[in-house]
Amino acid sequence: MLSMALLDTFGPEYRIGTIVSAQDLEGTVVHGDLWILGRGDPIVSKAALGQLAAAIASAGIERVEGHVMGATNYFSQDWNAHGWNNEARDYVNRPTALTFQGNHVDHAEQAAAAMLTKLLEQRDIAVRGRADDGTPPNQLTPIATLQSKPLTTILVKMLRPSWNFAAEVLGKGLGVETRGTPGTIAKGAAAIQDWVRDHGAADFRLYDSSGLSYAERVDAAGIIQLLWAAEAADWGDELRDALPTGGQGTLKDRLKSVRVRAKTGTLTGISALSGWVWANHLDAWLEFSILSDVAKPAAADIEDQIVRVLQNNVG
Repeated sequence: MLSMALLDTFGPEYRIGTIVSAQDLEGTVVHGDLWILGRGDPIVSKAALGQLAAAIASAGIERVEGHVMGATNYFSQDWNAHGWNNEARDYVNRPTALTFQGNHVDHAEQAAAAMLTKLLEQRDIAVRGRADDGTPPNQLTPIATLQSKPLTTILVKMLRPSWNFAAEVLGKGLGVETRGTPGTIAKGAAAIQDWVRDHGAADFRLYDSSGLSYAERVDAAGIIQLLWAAEAADWGDELRDALPTGGQGTLKDRLKSVRVRAKTGTLTGISALSGWVWANHLDAWLEFSILSDVAKPAAADIEDQIVRVLQNNVG
């Protein structure tokens, strides 16, 4: 549902910017701080920051009198949702606007700033202050922007392994787009709920973007309505192609001989599988949704049997 709302709102080719801006820039010298302004790209790596360092050097910057700072204001620092249990944070790192290496460390914004400082110094750009994070001032001069991979590429990385962290980061970005800054988990969930309501699933109750909340409520008929809406959309093929097929991602040990594109869902004692299977006798994709309060692996066996029946015997 998050992916549907993202694709419909931004389009498959949308790219998320990470911006470097200067406080008090004069010629080749930044007299104040150099700020990294994240906008919700969940895949900011050392290599990406290396590209930013190269762009800063190409812009002619030779010295930073202040600090390299990671901005913390575009998203809230919230890290909880209604219905999350005590283990939820084990499955999703804190979703920040400026991410770094999947946020496996505390204070990802500061970690990104420290890495960019190191990369700038390797290019003989002197930085006087120690890297830190905080709220940037209003008056900044943009120096360089790094664009993320296209949204469809990010969705592949999120959907196939079921990457909860990326889901919550992207959800906060969707929340900013629809409800303004700062991005929060609740705003992201509200944006998704608005979208699914407008596309035939009025009774859903959603509280996050990752599906970790035990308080959320969906039904299979509503999921089918949304899959039909996706099928009719100009981004429908991109969504289907981003999902794992048999033997891939969260389906790596399942449905290896079946032409299927589907998203798993797993909580304690709860299992789901929804998506498309190629119906051989219909020569077409067939939408399906299976939701149960049966624990894996028993649930997975039942789901796989249903998918095989749909592949061969419906019609």
